[in-house]
Amino acid sequence: LLGATLGYRTFRWKVLAQGLSTAPYWWSRQLHWILSGIPELTQFKDRVVILTFVDDILICGDSKESTGAVLNIIIKRLSEYDIPISTDKTQPPTDIIGFLGMRLSPEGWQPEPAAVAALQSLPRPVNKQQLQSVLGSINYLRAAYDQGELQVNLAPLQDLLGKNKPYRWTELHDTAFDWLRTALKEHIFAYQPIDSELQDGEGFVLQTDASDC
Repeated sequence: LLGATLGYRTFRWKVLAQGLSTAPYWWSRQLHWILSGIPELTQFKDRVVILTFVDDILICGDSKESTGAVLNIIIKRLSEYDIPISTDKTQPPTDIIGFLGMRLSPEGWQPEPAAVAALQSLPRPVNKQQLQSVLGSINYLRAAYDQGELQVNLAPLQDLLGKNKPYRWTELHDTAFDWLRTALKEHIFAYQPIDSELQDGEGFVLQTDASDC
């Protein structure tokens, strides 16, 4: 992935260098390979699901006992490949957990309260650099907004980032900025309990993208 030539000698990394744009892809691929094909996990088929995102691992199970057992299996597997685990960031089986800026509970997904509080306390950006930082925070929680209204309110702020456009903040931008700070939904996705049936008049709403797939 990365090498340097000095004189007649070429030097290459033996480990994945931090900061490379392709590093998350290669690490995700490696982690998926390491966690695939573990014989001990076959007994938990259909009872436990393992989700990975770069260096985050989330274990979802039908009970705390199953989840705890799989956690121990994964820790053992990672140690076999000399991959250290941060004990400070490891949580025992629980009903509520934070993952990728969201909180997962029996009620569904919702934004982390700390992330919402941080967004709501953001001051008005006074230049393009600060505005880019604000938009990055909003994009991190974009799933918590009404998607149609989100695009409407993002448009005037994104327009300020034009390469040769002067930074002039107006009442229009104040209105959009205030909406973006306060319009987060309390819950994003709610779950239908597996032990209860839909009542008369209840149903599901399926939202899809515009693709033909």
